Amino acid sequence: MAIDPKVFEESKDLDPAPLDCEDRAAVEGALVAWLGTWKNVSFIDGEVIGYAGQMVGRSRHDAIDVALQQRLGADAEAQTIAASFLFTYWAWKPVSNTFDLEAFVRALDTFASQQPAYATTALALYSAATNKASGLDEATRRRLRERLLETRHEMRSKGLYPGVLVYLDKLVKPPFANPR
Repeated sequence: MAIDPKVFEESKDLDPAPLDCEDRAAVEGALVAWLGTWKNVSFIDGEVIGYAGQMVGRSRHDAIDVALQQRLGADAEAQTIAASFLFTYWAWKPVSNTFDLEAFVRALDTFASQQPAYATTALALYSAATNKASGLDEATRRRLRERLLETRHEMRSKGLYPGVLVYLDKLVKPPFANPR
């Protein structure tokens, strides 16, 4: 059965039921198609994309993060879209073993700190580092925390992204892991 990509536009209620009755390939295809509609627009609405991340995260489908990494691309726009999704997705699902986390971290060095991709990547990595649902080992969490503290310093020194800094400021004092 085909799933209508518009289901993600109405994901604010976070009900994963429309996804749970579909197979993974259908969900992945519809999600990638819907996320692709956010390319070449004047404004990428991270809040709407985040609701979709929660919806998919709460569904029975795993390893969607890998599909996004493989199918959306790595340009600044794709990174912004994927990171907006993963920020909330990783609050519910683990970072997949085959997800290239190091490539995702390198995006912080690839994009200028003024680009939205930089800020959304930091938020997604914050989610991976702090949510127990992400399934990362302590050494990886510490490494991410250290990198995010560098990112925090860069943002603060340039007066960038006060909304992102609200999250990154939480990394200064332990405990920096959410109970979920």
